[in-house]
Amino acid sequence: MEPKVVLITGCSSGIGLHLALRLAADPSGSFKGGKTSVEVGVGASGFTEGGKGSFVSCREALIPGNPSSPSVYATLRDLESQGPLWEGARARGCPPGSLKTLQLDVTDSHSVAAARDHVTEGRVDILVCNAGRGLLGPLEAHEVDTVGSVLDVNVAGTVRTLQAFLPDMKRRRSGRVLVTGSVGGLMGLPFNAVYCASKFALEGLCESLAVLLPPFGVHISLIECGPVRTAFQEKLEGGPGGILGSADLETRALFSRYQRHCERLFREAAQDPEDVVEVGGSGVRRSLEADAKCHRGEPSVTWAVVVALVSMSAFRSGLLVLTSPLAALTPRLAPILTSAARLVEQTLYVHLQPGLSLGGPAQPHSSHVQATVEVINLITGLYAGADAYRHLDIRILLTNIRTKNPTPPPSLGSVQNLAHPPEVVLTDFQTLDGGQYNPVKQQLERYATSCYSCCPQLVSVLLYPEYDPGDASTDPSVAPYSAVPCSTSPMPRSPKHSLQGYNHVAVGGTFDHLHNAHKLLLTVACLLAQKRLMVGVADKDLLENKVLRELLQPYTDRVKHLSEFLVDMKPSLVFDIVPLLDSYGPAGTDPSLECLVVSEETYRGGLAVNCRRLENGLKELALHQILLLKNPDHRENEEDKVSSSSFRQRLLGTLLQPPNKRPDLPSNVYVVGLTGVSGSGKSSVALLLKALGAKVIDSDQLGHLAYAPDGPAYQTVIEAFGTDILHEDGTINRKILSSRVFGNKKQLKKLTDIIWPVIAKICQEEINKAATEGKTICVIDAALLLEAGWNNMVHEVWTVIVPETEAIRRIMERDGLSKADAQGRLQNQMNNQHRVDQSNVVLSTIWEPHITQTQVEKAWTLLQERIKRQ
Repeated sequence: MEPKVVLITGCSSGIGLHLALRLAADPSGSFKGGKTSVEVGVGASGFTEGGKGSFVSCREALIPGNPSSPSVYATLRDLESQGPLWEGARARGCPPGSLKTLQLDVTDSHSVAAARDHVTEGRVDILVCNAGRGLLGPLEAHEVDTVGSVLDVNVAGTVRTLQAFLPDMKRRRSGRVLVTGSVGGLMGLPFNAVYCASKFALEGLCESLAVLLPPFGVHISLIECGPVRTAFQEKLEGGPGGILGSADLETRALFSRYQRHCERLFREAAQDPEDVVEVGGSGVRRSLEADAKCHRGEPSVTWAVVVALVSMSAFRSGLLVLTSPLAALTPRLAPILTSAARLVEQTLYVHLQPGLSLGGPAQPHSSHVQATVEVINLITGLYAGADAYRHLDIRILLTNIRTKNPTPPPSLGSVQNLAHPPEVVLTDFQTLDGGQYNPVKQQLERYATSCYSCCPQLVSVLLYPEYDPGDASTDPSVAPYSAVPCSTSPMPRSPKHSLQGYNHVAVGGTFDHLHNAHKLLLTVACLLAQKRLMVGVADKDLLENKVLRELLQPYTDRVKHLSEFLVDMKPSLVFDIVPLLDSYGPAGTDPSLECLVVSEETYRGGLAVNCRRLENGLKELALHQILLLKNPDHRENEEDKVSSSSFRQRLLGTLLQPPNKRPDLPSNVYVVGLTGVSGSGKSSVALLLKALGAKVIDSDQLGHLAYAPDGPAYQTVIEAFGTDILHEDGTINRKILSSRVFGNKKQLKKLTDIIWPVIAKICQEEINKAATEGKTICVIDAALLLEAGWNNMVHEVWTVIVPETEAIRRIMERDGLSKADAQGRLQNQMNNQHRVDQSNVVLSTIWEPHITQTQVEKAWTLLQERIKRQ
């Protein structure tokens, strides 16, 4: 096979530029050698969004094993903008002659034709239509000429390029075309009306050509992509700083909010161009593999859409329809979830329908799936794999899955309402040509809407995950999860063994920050239950010994999230959600219950429940045990299982609730109030913050200044409490003063009314001084921050917590107090929970010092980011 000739448009910046440099600097020399050099040009506007992430596959798979080099042409609208290309070439050490720029403007047919005529080889084997332009803003604010220029580049420019190069490809009966699309061609994006129209037009253009070109041996792929961290935002027509023209005030306000959203999205979610160059390789490889098949006389790929959304999640909610046979599906869950996680940002529903065909003429319908050990393994694998995508709330729907039970299963004819109607429906079903075949997508959308409530403008995507054939994890005979349930009754362990259902089932837990291990427990319980599921939710005394119990969600919040999840999974059940106040709960006394679902960890508790039932003259419950989900990425202070306590530990140092806007506070210095009970380790945290660069103001030291003989509170305190509180040298004896007010609310208020405003005034002076010293962050270290109302002086409140028992131990050891005195001291302070409820950030010092330091460093880094965004 002779060398391939590639022509790329849109390389003045962004992905096109990065691809050109990558090809020229390839260490293997795949694109250099012989008499052919790499010739690089650039096309109109250097558009950097869209699907350019797939182009790296040119290096990987254009002509595998061919020692001759393909020629790569890239085009540039204005040769004066080629500077960054050459700078990048020097930085990467591209050999002399490996790059050559060529002028091409996709808006000028003569320019396109001239570029075509300059291709030395006289042909182009692979054409990458990459040039494009964005347009952001209210539709009514756009000038007609601006709208025309965007359509001219994005649509007409692509047409001109295709018109110039397709005839020769068709004549030679060989060629590949890749066209840059966008997520804006899959769904309408706010304030992107014209841009989305152009990308929707490319969808139709490519689908039409996909029907016509294969008989000529020419194959086309459309590449969809999300945001990329390049200069695209600055190049947008009507982008930041653009003129809003005739837009009304309300629309302007909405656009301003959307601009801030886009800036945050590109800052936080967009990927580096080099990363995007790695995306979409599978689509190109399929195209190139088709060439080899053509040479062997085998059928080849005719049409493909490669969805390359990188880290951007384009849809808030989605429905994943799994159609592969269970044996083939289980080991492929990880790649499928990876693909789905790129598209869905929040809630991902999973519908299991093995064997479903979307390729036939008849509309497919949902049918019952028998609940077997193999199905439980799959569910376990889904929840285990989902823990790698913590932004996803995965919910496996059970309406069509039934257990072995004499009761007839409910009808599947009605549409099930979901709490978060899917905006996109995804599937692992694949067409023979490896593309987004429209009739299949239409069948998928009809199937989804016949089963569940979906958004009116539902988008459908056929996933083509990267399955590694050499990896044992994709071998259907190797099951990565051994989730065979245990029971008190002997049960075969065959994967095909059907599970026994029960009319009334019970399950219990804390269900704090509902995570995937909870979901597995609840899903199995819902699967086994035929009529009613009783859920005990731990509360009050059962929460006392929980790690970081102050960060537990309130009972009402836990019940709310639990209820939504359960109803989504299996709405046909009756759910009794009750508070669990002891280790037995209603399961020890309810005669109607038949089964209790437990984990490996709570199995002994299930045995204890059965002992209590026997004592009450009740029949023992069948105990259905599930496996714990392991957390391979747990930190040294976390459990090795997926658990709520680990989740709460990850909250330390993060922003738990956004700070209130404080325009009354100084804008040149950001003030953090640091508080905590006695013995919490607050002072240690203050020292760590000081080492990181904060100005720390110690309120205790300010109190000493206030009480000093020349201090602002000295005379007032003596007048209020008498001279018998003085030492012989005339200084205030703070121990005597403390004993005077201890336990006497009236006297305590008299003292605090004097001293707190004085300390606040001195503190404000220190903040102003810090600003003049160039400090950008001030920390007020104050145990009484909240009680004194000094939180009005700060932008954020940070609280340091430890369990009360640990605080008592530290106070006794530090101050030589008895346990009773230490307890008394804490009882006169605001407790941890009240502090946490009023805090933006929470830290804890109950682990080793280096773990505390890691928390503080994380909190400091996130704080710096928040300040920059203001």
